[in-house]
Amino acid sequence: EELMVAEELNKRKSEKGVKIEKERLDRLREEGNAKQVAEEISQLLNESWPYGVGCLVEMRAFDLATEAVIDGRDRKIDQQFWGRAVVSFADALLEVNKATLECMDRKQAEVLLEMLKEQQCYRKAFELETQLAVVDADIARQSLWRLQQMEWY
Repeated sequence: EELMVAEELNKRKSEKGVKIEKERLDRLREEGNAKQVAEEISQLLNESWPYGVGCLVEMRAFDLATEAVIDGRDRKIDQQFWGRAVVSFADALLEVNKATLECMDRKQAEVLLEMLKEQQCYRKAFELETQLAVVDADIARQSLWRLQQMEWY
């Protein structure tokens, strides 16, 4: 019973620490301090790590997010956290510009896909491959619709 109490206390302490870390990352994101967010991320190992990568992605600090993903891979961040961060980062890179019908950075998303495969994160790699296919289908659909609109004029 004492062991269960000790485990529960450790869990609460850990959850409180994660909450504090996320609040700090939020504050830095709101301040627009991407470099400081990246520095904080380099010290994290738990579920705050993918949250921090998400902050960099929201800030459109893609170079720093790429460095964080590579650093996380090298530091052996838990695969679940690492894979989640990579897929959400790639999702942002695959955002389609409605005017040009081009992805923000498809090549970088494909590099992230290869990293997932190298790290044997096959489920996350499949998610990303599916995202790539959906984006391609959406661009094709939009292109066809535009061609049809041009024919009607």
